[in-house]
Amino acid sequence: MDVRPTPRVPVSSVSARGARSLAAFSVAALCACGSPGDTEVGSDSEVTGTTGTPEASASFGTTDSETAQETDDEPGAPAPWIATWGSSPTEANAATVAPFVLEGQSLRQVAHISVGGEEVRVRLANTFGESDLPVTEARLALAGEGAATLPASDRLLTVDGATSFLIPAGAIVVSDPVALEVPARSDLSVSLYFAERVMTTTVHAEAHQTAWLASGDLGAASSWPAMAETRTSAFWLNGIEVKAPSDAALVVALGDSITDGAGSTLDANRRWPDRLAERLLAEPALEPGAVAVVNAGVGGNCVLRYFIGPPALERFDRDVLDQRGVRWVIITEGINDIGVGSFLGQPVAADELIAGYLELIARAHARGLLVYGGTLLPYEGAYYYSEDGEQVRQAVNEWIRTSGEYDAVIDFDVVTRDPDAPARLLPEYDAGDHLHPSDAGYAAMANAVELALFW
Repeated sequence: MDVRPTPRVPVSSVSARGARSLAAFSVAALCACGSPGDTEVGSDSEVTGTTGTPEASASFGTTDSETAQETDDEPGAPAPWIATWGSSPTEANAATVAPFVLEGQSLRQVAHISVGGEEVRVRLANTFGESDLPVTEARLALAGEGAATLPASDRLLTVDGATSFLIPAGAIVVSDPVALEVPARSDLSVSLYFAERVMTTTVHAEAHQTAWLASGDLGAASSWPAMAETRTSAFWLNGIEVKAPSDAALVVALGDSITDGAGSTLDANRRWPDRLAERLLAEPALEPGAVAVVNAGVGGNCVLRYFIGPPALERFDRDVLDQRGVRWVIITEGINDIGVGSFLGQPVAADELIAGYLELIARAHARGLLVYGGTLLPYEGAYYYSEDGEQVRQAVNEWIRTSGEYDAVIDFDVVTRDPDAPARLLPEYDAGDHLHPSDAGYAAMANAVELALFW
């Protein structure tokens, strides 16, 4: 396979290695929003499984497009391929998910897609791997109850025609397309078998979706042992793409644990981007499947600094601009910059966050995207709340509402706050930690999005 490395450009005074200094406090105290990675993020690259040539790379920190004239198989290009589900990778470590070994074992994961199609391909990421990842077998199927799959839907996944393949260190591979009719909002099962010893280095910690581990090659098995080990994180699974109508387009939700769905019900798909996808699918003014939704939330993520995963400024190309069919991005991030900064005695100023937003907006506009800004939710009562931090949140929200820099504003603050205590979440919208919404709170967030923004 041909791999194209890409440059990594620092965007914050806090480097990945420097982020170790942020780990001086208890990870347990910060489990709601995460804590910093341990090693430097390497350059990321992507390998296509359909042609054997590199796709447009997921460069970190670039401020303008380095992609040549787009084709329909390049990131951000029009359909026929469109991202219908995504999971932003982070490094496995003690602060996210401690890495562990798999050998002679199968891993089954479930992805709840937004729009359907008749052909599917799967993206697998070895972003934080220090060595090539040998995948002995990969399979795709429609998910049933629990770990079960629908037998007639089982498909073998290949990369460049190979049933066993390597994912190079720091790379993403895209499987060859498989013919499989997948309905909108269906659950897809991706099974990976590792005959050789591998280490789980690339994860998405807060998947809010059960995954299963079992001994042996069980990828083609429609049912799994009742005693299979379970996890609630995602490993190596980076995205699902479907063949879509030529006018289909994608909205990416960029954010932190509030976008990632912290506090929502496990396996219920009640994150606010899930609820938005439901509303878009039911909207009579839109053709079915016209708008896909990808969740690019990362629990504990910041706009400016390393905390959990690369900051938004650094992962923006990979997680937003390089998504197939992307036309819109909703940015709802910054509360961790405020809260974590205050907690560590390294406060962030409103002007610093605003400068970060302006860079993201400029980069998105340079690629022809519309950018919608979400106001930051109330957080009084959260472990990292401070009065100074609240002043910063208010200033940032005022700028989001009034600056005119965003193409539209979604006022998540107004719809989730308690009218009698505006710095707090409405009690019925509070998952219990005074930071993350409940299922009802996430539904209110999705309902605050004006669907006319997408036609």
